[in-house]
Amino acid sequence: FCLTMVFSANGSSAGGFYQLAFVVIYLVEWLFLYVLLPIVHVYVMFVMVNHFMPEGRFHNFMDLCKTVVSWGIKTAGTVVLGLNVVQGLLAPAHDRLFHGGFSRMVSLIPGAGGIANSVGEIMLGAGMVVKNCVGVAGLVALIGIGMIPCLKMLCIGFFYKLASAVTEPVTDKRISDCLKGMAEGASMYLRLLLYSIALFFLTLALATA
Repeated sequence: FCLTMVFSANGSSAGGFYQLAFVVIYLVEWLFLYVLLPIVHVYVMFVMVNHFMPEGRFHNFMDLCKTVVSWGIKTAGTVVLGLNVVQGLLAPAHDRLFHGGFSRMVSLIPGAGGIANSVGEIMLGAGMVVKNCVGVAGLVALIGIGMIPCLKMLCIGFFYKLASAVTEPVTDKRISDCLKGMAEGASMYLRLLLYSIALFFLTLALATA
C-alpha cells in the first residue's frame, strides 16, 4: 500500500503512513493485549468467585474492571484518530505543494511543457486509481480476517447467554448468574476485537481517502 502511495506521487504521505501504522499497531497491541485483555480475564474470574461467596463482595471491583476496559478502548480510539487526523492534514498538504510547484515548472518548458504536464497528470491519475484499489482490497481483507474471531466470540457469548436463560428455572440462581457473567466477559472480549479491527480499518481508510 505504501509503494502504491509513492507511485501516486504521495511520498510524504507514504512515509508518514508507514510510521503511523507501526505506532498504531504498537499502541493498540500493547494496550489491548497486555492491559485490557488480562483485565477481562480477571473480571471473568471474579464473576465466578463472587457468585459463590456470601453476599457477593466483589461487585464494585467488577464494575471497576468494566469501567477500565471501556475507558481504555475509548482512549485508544481517541489517540489513533488524533494521530490519523494530524498525519492526514500535514503530509498530503506537503505533497500537493511540491507537485503543484513541480507541475508549474514543467509547464514553462517551451514546446514540450504542455505534453510533459499532461503525461504527468495521466500518470498521477493512474497512480491514484491503483492506490485506491489496493487500499479497498486491504480493507476487504481486514474485514475478512477479523470476521472469524469476532463470529467465534459472538457465538461463545450467545451460548453463555442461552445457557444462563435455560438453567435459571432449574438450577441454583448463582449458577445462572455465573453463566450470565461469563457472557458479559465474552461481550467485553468481542468489544476489544471489534475496536481493534475498527482502528486499523479507519487508519487504512483515512490514508486511502
